[in-house]
Amino acid sequence: MNIQQWLEDTVEKIEEPVTPLGPTWIRDYYHGREDKVVGKIRTLKETVRRQEERLRKSELQEDIVQEKITSLQEQLSMRVSFQQHSGLKDRLGMHERLLEVADQQINTQQELIKHLLEAQASTARQLALITQKLSQQPEQSMEQPQMEEAEGVQSNPGGVGKFTDAFDYVLVSEDEATTS
Repeated sequence: MNIQQWLEDTVEKIEEPVTPLGPTWIRDYYHGREDKVVGKIRTLKETVRRQEERLRKSELQEDIVQEKITSLQEQLSMRVSFQQHSGLKDRLGMHERLLEVADQQINTQQELIKHLLEAQASTARQLALITQKLSQQPEQSMEQPQMEEAEGVQSNPGGVGKFTDAFDYVLVSEDEATTS
């Protein structure tokens, strides 16, 4: 900008009419203040509206948090129940294994009883054979004591003090007995 133009602009500004200070000025002053107060009230109303909105959101979040807490408590309760169920299931498995062992022991004892009964039956048959042999032997022993006395062996009259055990006798088949 050159100096001449600057001078012209400055002169124009100086020549402009001056606004007198009067009722218009006061009205404009108060009107400007009123606009500022209205603007502040609008701003405060907007702030209150936003705070109320935040409060509603926080209440909703509180409800959501409470629901989540309830859900987590239910899950914890279910987990505890599941752990108790698992513990019971483990105990049940252990008891089932103990029952299997007991069944095996019962089967073993039944086999043992079966063998004992077979042995008892066999022993009873052997005892019957021995008894039969012994019942046949007195007939033979009547002839033998005379021979023993003749040889100088003393006999035991009445069998007092003499014990006969079945194990003293050897089982001999009938074929061997007839050939001897």
